[in-house]
Amino acid sequence: MKQCLKFLTLAILIFLSTGVKAQNWKSHYRLAEKKEKVGAFSEAGFHYEAAYRLKSKRKLAYKAAESYYAVKDFRRAANMYSKILDYDKHYPLVRLKYARCLKQSGQYDQAIREFVFFISHYKGDDRSVWDAVVNKEIEGCALGISYSDAGSGLLKINHLPNTINTGAIEMAPIPVSDNTLYFTSVQNGTGTFLRSNKEENEWTQATPPNMFPKIDGQHYGSGSLSSDYRRFYFTECQNSDGLRAKCRIFVTVKQSDSWSKPTALADYINWPGSTTTQPFVTSKDGKELLFFASNREGGQGGLDIWVAEREITSSSFDFSFPKNLGPSINTLGDEQTPFYATDEEALYFSSNGLVSIGGQDVFKSHGVVGHFAQAENLGAPINSPADDMYFVKSQSGNNGYLVSNRIFGNQKISTTDEDIFSFNFSPNQYVLEGLLLDNSHQVVKNAEVALYEKNGNGELVFLTGKTSLDGAYKFPVRVNKNYVVEVQKDGFPVKEMKVNTYSHQKNPKLEVDIVLSELDEYETMMATTNETPTNTIGSSVAASDDKTAPRYTVGTTYKIQLSNSSADVDLHHTKYGRIESLGKIEKNYISARDTYWILLGDYAGYKEAVRNLAKVKNRGFEEAFIVKYRNGERVGIGK
Repeated sequence: MKQCLKFLTLAILIFLSTGVKAQNWKSHYRLAEKKEKVGAFSEAGFHYEAAYRLKSKRKLAYKAAESYYAVKDFRRAANMYSKILDYDKHYPLVRLKYARCLKQSGQYDQAIREFVFFISHYKGDDRSVWDAVVNKEIEGCALGISYSDAGSGLLKINHLPNTINTGAIEMAPIPVSDNTLYFTSVQNGTGTFLRSNKEENEWTQATPPNMFPKIDGQHYGSGSLSSDYRRFYFTECQNSDGLRAKCRIFVTVKQSDSWSKPTALADYINWPGSTTTQPFVTSKDGKELLFFASNREGGQGGLDIWVAEREITSSSFDFSFPKNLGPSINTLGDEQTPFYATDEEALYFSSNGLVSIGGQDVFKSHGVVGHFAQAENLGAPINSPADDMYFVKSQSGNNGYLVSNRIFGNQKISTTDEDIFSFNFSPNQYVLEGLLLDNSHQVVKNAEVALYEKNGNGELVFLTGKTSLDGAYKFPVRVNKNYVVEVQKDGFPVKEMKVNTYSHQKNPKLEVDIVLSELDEYETMMATTNETPTNTIGSSVAASDDKTAPRYTVGTTYKIQLSNSSADVDLHHTKYGRIESLGKIEKNYISARDTYWILLGDYAGYKEAVRNLAKVKNRGFEEAFIVKYRNGERVGIGK
């Protein structure tokens, strides 16, 4: 009897426990749906995840992941996506989103593996579209891996204090001077225009500026002051779906001690049915230029950057019809937050359609309206694995600001909100810059330029490299260091310039022009037809060991440069054994530099090289990078 009673009691407890558990997960689920409907995605994600922990239904995991993804909570989103990776028939893009979350959490190596797995197993009819997307994402991961902190010595990034940043969103900084900052703070879906002053090196508590017009029923987005501080262009926005706002550009004019009532710009600026946002205004050659972002028809896709202009002496706001800045700036993705530096003739903007190390990266393009050069990624530390936007320099040019949702030590521990960061050019650091010239002192464009640092062992360590589209180069360098600038260009022998920073303490800018000597006809012929070619003019191939014998391949191939060394290297060392399965190891002696290049390859495509680069770095060669070869000749760094 006692035994029967014991079993009955246990059965009742199990029933009650199951009922409570079922009730709990359903309560979380209903609450999550309510939060999702009103755009409270962070809370929705929390309750979907809580429901999943009580009831392991893949729909709950998916809904939690999507909610976290919507608010850029990449780590939590990745965790929930990982629960349903094997259900790709129901959620065909889940692994792609998982890989993107890993990338934006800075887990580049793992992200590459997941991107490769996704595209290798994806069976949809639109595979070719996703193949292009994945290739760009993998290239971005490789860029993130290869970017050194060469810029971090020159640029110091600071998270602004809690007198400016809050737990919500701060964005759109407008530096009026080095000591006065206007910006937008978005609290509970409403944007407020605020001002803070730096007093005794401390930022004051931000407050609304005096005499500024109030907008009821809508909220401030971003804004820009004219060069004479008499006109303020800004956006009024309405939250249409809780995530993406519909915005229009307005202008207010300074009148004595107050500002005029804001008026909307013409409808050909504020195009009906689209969003027109993030204005930046400046003046050049007697004209006022208005840059902005918009998703109107006639663009490349997503948000594009447009520009309109008017005579600066005009009493009306009769801007020209907006022009799209074209494919050198705009992509199928989103381009936004333009800032044009007239002294540099350079446009700074953010994009997720170009190759990025995160989501939105900051890019720079030299040019004027009607002609902009191909944009270049500003790299770290301006960019991060997260989203980086609203790059702007101060009037003095000594510092600037950007907006980012990056994790920043203990000061910022989540990617779910944007904060304002400052950057300062350290007086103890230098900029190394100059022109690339031929013998007649004409500028040489489209050359590959790389910066190496000579370490204490005499080895050259690769720091960064880029294609010089305009014939100029510019690198941040540190004090009391030895550097080598290497220049490669078809028709010229490889040129290296040794530079040290031991005797320039009073001048933070080092200007060094590099003159390239053209190859004569005989040298060019030998460089392109030698049956056992050298990889670079002035280099020779070590062929005494099969392990070091290079593979001569016609066409474009890629190698991974493992290291440089001033001393001979034993390729039978155990560390090379860890990577010999990834390709053939080469040892090239560069006589002109009295150094050895240690290389791994060949790889027929850049994508294959990127995959192996991640493996190489994981196996102890953290400074490795990709180099490009054409018909056996080294022609550049990266793609």
